[in-house]
Amino acid sequence: MRKQGVSFDEKIKPMLNADQQAKFQAMREAFRRRLVEKLASEAATKVAGAVKEDLEELKQKAAGAWIGH
Repeated sequence: MRKQGVSFDEKIKPMLNADQQAKFQAMREAFRRRLVEKLASEAATKVAGAVKEDLEELKQKAAGAWIGH
């Protein structure tokens, strides 16, 4: 994805004047930040879900061990 972004930037920059290039760079950086935040949020959600499932499984095993004891 990064490679495609760089290629796109290289094609667009020559068509823009200095002011437009500055605005374009600001837009690209804002997009990148939003993308990183979204990916980090999705990863955190997945990790939290996995941890919750693992804790529930341990809880069930512990309850079963207690009852079986």
